[in-house]
Amino acid sequence: MPRLLPDAAMEITVDVVSLLGGYGYTKDFPVERMMRDVEITQISECTYEPQRT
Repeated sequence: MPRLLPDAAMEITVDVVSLLGGYGYTKDFPVERMMRDVEITQISECTYEPQRT
C-alpha cells in the first residue's frame, strides 16, 4: 500500500507536465518543483524497499 501513493503522484505529475508541454519544466510553474519532489520520493522509496525484506 505505501508504494501506491508515490506511483500515483508520479503518474499525475507526468500527466500535468505533458499537458503543459515545455512550460512544465520551467521554474515559473510549481509543477517543476512537484516533479522533482516526486522523483526524489520514488528514488527514496525504491532504496528503502529492499531493506524491509
